[in-house]
Amino acid sequence: MISATARVKLWCAAGAALLAALAAVSLSTGKYPVTLAGLAAGEEMQLRVFWTLRAGRTAAAAAGGFALGAAGFVYQTVFRNPLA
Repeated sequence: MISATARVKLWCAAGAALLAALAAVSLSTGKYPVTLAGLAAGEEMQLRVFWTLRAGRTAAAAAGGFALGAAGFVYQTVFRNPLA
């Protein structure tokens, strides 16, 4: 049986991997194609689309999700909800 600490570490690693994968999809998906090769080559259009549109959107989505999770955690702790 896996210990509670190992289980938490496993869930955190899985969540981080899922977040990274979804962020990569979000950063590359849209009307204008953005590829890793294009960004590495320094193509002006891809860099502009990446930094002005997609990076901010992805960072805001991650920050918003984190904030909602933290708020839920605080509410569950304050009200001592046994269901959570």
